[in-house]
Amino acid sequence: MIKEFRFRGISPQGRSAQGTVNARNLKNAKEKIDKLAQKYNLNITDIEQKRTFLYTIKLPNKKKIKGKQKAYSKEEVARGLKNMGYDDFTISPMLFDIQMKPSKSDIQMFIKLSTNMLNDKMNFGQVLSLLAEEQNNSVLKETLYQIEKELKQGAEGQEVFKKYTDVFGKFPAFMMGLATQSGNMAKIFEATNTFIERDSEIRKNIKKALVSPMFAVLATIGAVMYYVMEIFPATTELFVKLGIDLPPMTQKTLELSDWLGNNYLYILGAFFIPVLIIWRWWSTPSGQVWRDRFIIKLP
Repeated sequence: MIKEFRFRGISPQGRSAQGTVNARNLKNAKEKIDKLAQKYNLNITDIEQKRTFLYTIKLPNKKKIKGKQKAYSKEEVARGLKNMGYDDFTISPMLFDIQMKPSKSDIQMFIKLSTNMLNDKMNFGQVLSLLAEEQNNSVLKETLYQIEKELKQGAEGQEVFKKYTDVFGKFPAFMMGLATQSGNMAKIFEATNTFIERDSEIRKNIKKALVSPMFAVLATIGAVMYYVMEIFPATTELFVKLGIDLPPMTQKTLELSDWLGNNYLYILGAFFIPVLIIWRWWSTPSGQVWRDRFIIKLP
């Protein structure tokens, strides 16, 4: 996910300067800040990441107000609470600030509602503000507020949406950025929504076509494994107890059964580890291209 970083520095004239950059991690943020420092000849003194802080306010009637606030430091949250008239409070950083990306259905619903509201001649800033208020996903809510803020400050729409491709996806982000510079936002949003709906339908049909054979194969493998590891040994042990010699093939199958029972964890690992590696690869751009090319070739 894209994170916000603030940097402070000193100019050659001894003046303090600060700014913000959006980056995936601290390393990426430092690279961007270094470029700015070289361009404006700044000596960077501090880099801070915007984090989520939890606070608890203790009221005189012994009631407590709990909440959370994004800020660059604990001191910033404390100053804000004091400015609101509170003096008795505790602040701590959120240890596990897990932010879940919005689902494709959330993005699709946002674009669909935006299309309807734009068709009703609503201002895009109002659209962003209203839909942000209704969002349950914190990442999408914050992203919409941030986009509204940057557009009001005069930022170029394509550059703004490009920063949030990991939230919206490459194609929707590109199209929405393009829409901000077009003369008919509603039409482009509508075309984007139509494309996403068709893409979702195609993916759904492909998954349905692949799931049934997959379950059939897994069920067959499971049945064979159960027979070899449970039913077959129990039957052959009866012959062993009666002192009946086992045919060579039966003896070999019994040995295979014992080997599977002793090494099933390694076998499962050998199966699931490659699957996990392939799944992770498919989440990369090159893996997605290869996967989609393969899917297109399927009958």
